[in-house]
Amino acid sequence: MAKIRNGFVSNSSSSSFIIASKKEPEIKIKINVREICDYVVKTKEDLDLVIKERFYVDEINKLEDYDLIIYNKCLKSLEDGNEIYFGTVANDYDDEIGNFIYRSGFGKEVNFDIIQDLG
Repeated sequence: MAKIRNGFVSNSSSSSFIIASKKEPEIKIKINVREICDYVVKTKEDLDLVIKERFYVDEINKLEDYDLIIYNKCLKSLEDGNEIYFGTVANDYDDEIGNFIYRSGFGKEVNFDIIQDLG
């Protein structure tokens, strides 16, 4: 009887696998975005503070056109009852989750709207 291992060995630097499928396999990973984001915004006042900090302006009316579009999308989303999650990811080998999102993007998620794309 063959040995079956569920998961990967945590003290190993690599693991091999073999997959068979009639169509391209898809792996979904659940990530708690709240744990990796820089800010969670629930109010217009907090949105204004975060936007000014991220876009280096002292007043909202000094935003560049593209940045103003992002601000207005965020504001509309807040008015619709959503929270806004601000974060940054990088191609950094010390941050496995950030590295994964950086390489793969957010995919075809249906439980949230992407206001600003990675990049």
